[in-house]
Amino acid sequence: MLYVFFGKDAITVREKAFAQMGTLTTDALAIVRVTDEEYSEGMLAAFAEGASLFGEIQVILLDTPSSNVVFNEAVLMNAEMLAHSQNHFVIIEGPLLAPQKKIYTAHAQKIEECQGDTVAKFNTFALTDAFLKRDKKLLWMLYSQAKEAGISNEEIAGILFWQIKLLRVVEKTKNSEASGQKPFVYNKAKRALMNFKKGELHTLSRTLVQLYHDGHGGKVDMSNALEQWVLGV
Repeated sequence: MLYVFFGKDAITVREKAFAQMGTLTTDALAIVRVTDEEYSEGMLAAFAEGASLFGEIQVILLDTPSSNVVFNEAVLMNAEMLAHSQNHFVIIEGPLLAPQKKIYTAHAQKIEECQGDTVAKFNTFALTDAFLKRDKKLLWMLYSQAKEAGISNEEIAGILFWQIKLLRVVEKTKNSEASGQKPFVYNKAKRALMNFKKGELHTLSRTLVQLYHDGHGGKVDMSNALEQWVLGV
Protein backbone atom coordinates (compact mmCIF):
# COMPACT_ATOMS: atom_id res chain seq x y z
CA MET A 1 0.00 0.00 0.00
CA LEU A 2 1.19 3.52 -0.78
CA TYR A 3 0.18 6.75 0.96
CA VAL A 4 1.55 10.15 -0.09
CA PHE A 5 1.36 13.43 1.83
CA PHE A 6 2.98 16.49 0.29
CA GLY A 7 2.87 20.28 0.02
CA LYS A 8 4.24 23.57 1.30
CA ASP A 9 2.70 23.24 4.76
CA ALA A 10 5.39 21.03 6.30
CA ILE A 11 3.72 20.74 9.70
CA THR A 12 0.37 19.63 8.31
CA VAL A 13 2.07 17.19 5.93
CA ARG A 14 3.78 15.46 8.85
CA GLU A 15 0.69 15.57 11.06
CA LYS A 16 -1.40 13.82 8.40
CA ALA A 17 1.34 11.30 7.65
CA PHE A 18 1.75 10.35 11.30
CA ALA A 19 -2.01 10.20 11.78
CA GLN A 20 -2.15 7.77 8.84
CA MET A 21 0.62 5.70 10.39
CA GLY A 22 -1.36 5.65 13.62
CA THR A 23 -4.31 4.01 11.86
CA LEU A 24 -1.98 1.36 10.42
CA THR A 25 -0.27 0.34 13.66
CA THR A 26 -3.29 -1.67 14.79
CA ASP A 27 -2.32 -4.25 12.16
CA ALA A 28 1.27 -3.27 11.36
CA LEU A 29 3.63 -3.08 14.31
CA ALA A 30 7.06 -2.71 12.73
CA ILE A 31 7.82 0.90 11.74
CA VAL A 32 10.92 1.88 9.74
CA ARG A 33 11.95 5.43 8.79
CA VAL A 34 14.09 5.89 5.69
CA THR A 35 15.79 9.24 5.03
CA ASP A 36 18.14 10.33 2.25
CA GLU A 37 21.12 9.37 4.47
CA GLU A 38 19.77 5.89 5.21
CA TYR A 39 18.61 4.98 1.72
CA SER A 40 20.68 2.43 -0.21
CA GLU A 41 20.20 0.65 -3.54
CA GLY A 42 17.82 -2.29 -3.35
CA MET A 43 16.27 -1.17 -0.06
CA LEU A 44 12.83 -0.46 -1.50
CA ALA A 45 12.56 -3.85 -3.17
CA ALA A 46 13.65 -5.58 0.04
CA PHE A 47 10.96 -3.79 2.03
CA ALA A 48 8.30 -4.28 -0.64
CA GLU A 49 8.90 -8.00 -1.06
CA GLY A 50 9.50 -9.08 2.51
CA ALA A 51 8.10 -8.91 6.03
CA SER A 52 10.03 -7.74 9.07
CA LEU A 53 12.53 -9.85 10.95
CA PHE A 54 9.72 -11.13 13.18
CA GLY A 55 7.16 -11.67 10.41
CA GLU A 56 5.16 -8.51 11.09
CA ILE A 57 3.67 -6.26 8.46
CA GLN A 58 5.79 -3.12 8.28
CA VAL A 59 5.06 0.58 7.95
CA ILE A 60 7.91 2.25 6.06
CA LEU A 61 8.10 6.03 6.31
CA LEU A 62 9.93 7.47 3.29
CA ASP A 63 10.95 10.89 4.59
CA THR A 64 11.41 13.45 1.79
CA PRO A 65 12.88 11.30 -1.02
CA SER A 66 13.40 14.44 -3.13
CA SER A 67 16.30 15.47 -0.86
CA ASN A 68 18.38 12.79 -2.60
CA VAL A 69 18.25 12.41 -6.40
CA VAL A 70 18.92 8.66 -6.38
CA PHE A 71 16.42 8.05 -3.56
CA ASN A 72 13.78 10.14 -5.31
CA GLU A 73 14.20 8.41 -8.67
CA ALA A 74 14.03 5.00 -7.02
CA VAL A 75 10.78 5.81 -5.24
CA LEU A 76 9.15 7.22 -8.37
CA MET A 77 10.27 4.30 -10.54
CA ASN A 78 9.04 1.76 -8.01
CA ALA A 79 5.79 3.44 -6.99
CA GLU A 80 3.70 0.65 -8.51
CA MET A 81 5.71 -2.01 -6.69
CA LEU A 82 5.29 -0.17 -3.37
CA ALA A 83 1.56 0.19 -3.98
CA HIS A 84 1.13 -3.57 -4.41
CA SER A 85 3.25 -4.55 -1.41
CA GLN A 86 1.71 -6.14 1.68
CA ASN A 87 3.69 -3.56 3.65
CA HIS A 88 2.59 0.07 3.99
CA PHE A 89 4.70 2.87 2.51
CA VAL A 90 4.01 6.41 3.74
CA ILE A 91 5.73 9.21 1.82
CA ILE A 92 6.36 12.69 3.23
CA GLU A 93 7.26 15.29 0.62
CA GLY A 94 7.42 19.00 -0.06
CA PRO A 95 5.75 20.51 -3.14
CA LEU A 96 5.66 18.09 -6.08
CA LEU A 97 6.06 18.82 -9.77
CA ALA A 98 3.24 17.74 -12.09
CA PRO A 99 5.04 14.60 -13.41
CA GLN A 100 5.78 13.41 -9.86
CA LYS A 101 2.24 14.09 -8.73
CA LYS A 102 0.92 12.17 -11.74
CA ILE A 103 2.96 9.07 -10.84
CA TYR A 104 1.88 9.07 -7.21
CA THR A 105 -1.76 9.73 -8.11
CA ALA A 106 -1.75 6.71 -10.44
CA HIS A 107 -0.53 4.30 -7.76
CA ALA A 108 -1.19 5.64 -4.26
CA GLN A 109 -4.12 4.40 -2.25
CA LYS A 110 -4.20 7.87 -0.74
CA ILE A 111 -2.54 11.11 -1.83
CA GLU A 112 -3.12 14.42 -0.10
CA GLU A 113 -1.69 17.88 -0.71
CA CYS A 114 -1.25 20.30 2.20
CA GLN A 115 -1.22 23.87 0.97
CA GLY A 116 0.01 26.90 2.87
CA ASP A 117 3.17 28.85 3.44
CA THR A 118 6.38 27.05 4.25
CA VAL A 119 6.56 26.76 8.03
CA ALA A 120 9.64 26.32 10.20
CA LYS A 121 9.42 22.73 11.39
CA PHE A 122 10.07 21.61 14.93
CA ASN A 123 12.51 18.71 14.77
CA THR A 124 10.48 15.90 16.32
CA PHE A 125 13.51 13.62 16.26
CA ALA A 126 14.98 15.73 19.06
CA LEU A 127 12.35 13.99 21.19
CA THR A 128 13.80 10.59 20.35
CA ASP A 129 17.31 11.71 21.27
CA ALA A 130 16.09 12.82 24.71
CA PHE A 131 14.19 9.55 25.07
CA LEU A 132 17.30 7.51 24.22
CA LYS A 133 19.22 9.38 26.93
CA ARG A 134 16.24 8.92 29.24
CA ASP A 135 16.50 12.59 30.13
CA LYS A 136 13.01 13.14 31.51
CA LYS A 137 13.44 16.90 32.03
CA LEU A 138 14.72 17.49 28.50
CA LEU A 139 12.06 15.22 27.02
CA TRP A 140 9.31 17.13 28.81
CA MET A 141 10.76 20.50 27.71
CA LEU A 142 10.92 19.31 24.10
CA TYR A 143 7.41 17.91 24.36
CA SER A 144 6.19 21.34 25.53
CA GLN A 145 8.03 23.06 22.67
CA ALA A 146 6.55 20.62 20.17
CA LYS A 147 3.04 21.37 21.41
CA GLU A 148 3.70 25.12 21.21
CA ALA A 149 4.93 24.64 17.63
CA GLY A 150 1.63 23.00 16.73
CA ILE A 151 2.90 19.42 16.50
CA SER A 152 0.00 17.01 16.93
CA ASN A 153 -0.32 14.39 19.64
CA GLU A 154 -0.34 11.78 16.88
CA GLU A 155 3.05 12.83 15.51
CA ILE A 156 4.65 13.01 18.96
CA ALA A 157 3.29 9.60 19.94
CA GLY A 158 4.21 8.20 16.53
CA ILE A 159 7.85 9.27 16.61
CA LEU A 160 8.31 7.96 20.16
CA PHE A 161 6.61 4.67 19.26
CA TRP A 162 8.91 4.34 16.25
CA GLN A 163 11.96 4.80 18.49
CA ILE A 164 10.76 2.22 21.02
CA LYS A 165 10.13 -0.31 18.22
CA LEU A 166 13.64 0.28 16.92
CA LEU A 167 15.11 -0.28 20.39
CA ARG A 168 13.15 -3.50 20.78
CA VAL A 169 14.41 -4.80 17.43
CA VAL A 170 18.00 -3.94 18.38
CA GLU A 171 17.47 -5.60 21.76
CA LYS A 172 16.60 -8.88 20.03
CA THR A 173 19.34 -8.86 17.37
CA LYS A 174 23.09 -9.41 17.46
CA ASN A 175 24.25 -6.89 14.86
CA SER A 176 23.15 -4.14 12.49
CA GLU A 177 22.74 -6.52 9.55
CA ALA A 178 20.33 -8.75 11.46
CA SER A 179 18.34 -5.71 12.61
CA GLY A 180 18.04 -4.24 9.12
CA GLN A 181 19.47 -0.92 10.34
CA LYS A 182 22.55 1.05 9.39
CA PRO A 183 25.52 0.48 11.76
CA PHE A 184 25.36 4.06 13.07
CA VAL A 185 21.64 3.76 13.89
CA TYR A 186 22.08 0.29 15.37
CA ASN A 187 25.04 1.22 17.57
CA LYS A 188 23.34 4.37 18.83
CA ALA A 189 20.30 2.33 19.85
CA LYS A 190 22.48 -0.41 21.35
CA ARG A 191 24.17 2.10 23.64
CA ALA A 192 20.81 3.54 24.66
CA LEU A 193 19.56 0.11 25.78
CA MET A 194 21.74 0.47 28.88
CA ASN A 195 19.30 3.15 30.07
CA PHE A 196 16.37 0.71 30.19
CA LYS A 197 15.77 -2.29 32.43
CA LYS A 198 14.56 -5.59 31.04
CA GLY A 199 10.86 -5.40 30.18
CA GLU A 200 10.63 -1.60 30.38
CA LEU A 201 10.50 -1.07 26.64
CA HIS A 202 7.60 -3.50 26.32
CA THR A 203 5.71 -1.62 29.04
CA LEU A 204 6.44 1.78 27.52
CA SER A 205 5.32 0.56 24.09
CA ARG A 206 2.12 -0.98 25.43
CA THR A 207 1.12 2.07 27.48
CA LEU A 208 1.89 4.46 24.61
CA VAL A 209 -0.28 2.49 22.18
CA GLN A 210 -3.03 2.26 24.82
CA LEU A 211 -3.13 6.00 25.45
CA TYR A 212 -3.20 6.62 21.69
CA HIS A 213 -6.28 4.45 21.23
CA ASP A 214 -7.93 5.68 24.45
CA GLY A 215 -7.38 9.26 23.27
CA HIS A 216 -8.98 8.58 19.89
CA GLY A 217 -11.76 6.67 21.58
CA GLY A 218 -12.60 9.60 23.85
CA LYS A 219 -11.69 7.72 27.03
CA VAL A 220 -8.89 10.15 27.99
CA ASP A 221 -7.61 13.56 27.01
CA MET A 222 -4.74 12.57 24.74
CA SER A 223 -2.62 15.66 25.47
CA ASN A 224 -2.79 15.11 29.22
CA ALA A 225 -2.22 11.37 28.92
CA LEU A 226 0.76 11.86 26.61
CA GLU A 227 2.30 14.44 28.92
CA GLN A 228 1.92 12.06 31.87
CA TRP A 229 3.54 9.30 29.81
CA VAL A 230 6.49 11.58 29.03
CA LEU A 231 6.87 12.47 32.70
CA GLY A 232 6.82 8.78 33.54
CA VAL A 233 9.72 7.90 31.28
